[in-house]
Order: sequence, then C-alpha cells, then structure tokens
Amino acid sequence: MKYLYEGSDAMPNLNRVPNRLIKEKSPYLLQHAHNPVDWYP
Repeated sequence: MKYLYEGSDAMPNLNRVPNRLIKEKSPYLLQHAHNPVDWYP
C-alpha cells in the first residue's frame, strides 16, 4: 500500500502515543487523541 502523505492519519503508526484527549468522552475529541500535538481541551 502506498501513502500519499507520510504524516497523514491514513498511514498506520504502531508507535503513536496518545495526547491528553484520550481521557475525554466526546467522540470528536477522541478522534484527535493520537494527533502529534499536546492539546488542552
């Protein structure tokens, strides 16, 4: 499988570390829990 964007969410990354959004209950926030940004909700 070829990926167009190396940093895109479409590319699997088994070493992803969740940010603090992983503790939220909102489905919208949870979908961003593995973004490489340390978000403050």
